[in-house]
Amino acid sequence: MYIFSRKTLNLILFCCITFFAYAEEQSTEISDVLKTTLIMTGDNNYPPYEFVNQNGEPDGFNIDLINALAKALNLSVKIELRTWEYAKNAVESGEAEIITLMHSAERDKIYDFARPNLIVTHGIYVPENSRISDINALIGK
Repeated sequence: MYIFSRKTLNLILFCCITFFAYAEEQSTEISDVLKTTLIMTGDNNYPPYEFVNQNGEPDGFNIDLINALAKALNLSVKIELRTWEYAKNAVESGEAEIITLMHSAERDKIYDFARPNLIVTHGIYVPENSRISDINALIGK
């Protein structure tokens, strides 16, 4: 028996819906899609999310997540981590079906996004005597 957190279960459910919508959109029988190997691509140097480990294998949070989803859904997924530009081009050209990336309005025109499985926030820290007093001071830098 597998035990998943609520976030993971929500992601699995969303991926199922997205996956089946993808299969329907492609006018392919779902049973045929389930028999194929899906290609997941990503950045080979984006730790802790995606990277190639010391053994030359894909590793990281996104890799663990896609492997858990594949196991839970009984899917075959091949993971190919390359340069970021290669990964984006692989999805856009149809060489790969899955990529993990941050949402933006520009990317929304190109990709079909699942619900986020991770919310990332960033902080900017400067010395007390810095000329940078707010985020606007960084525009154009």
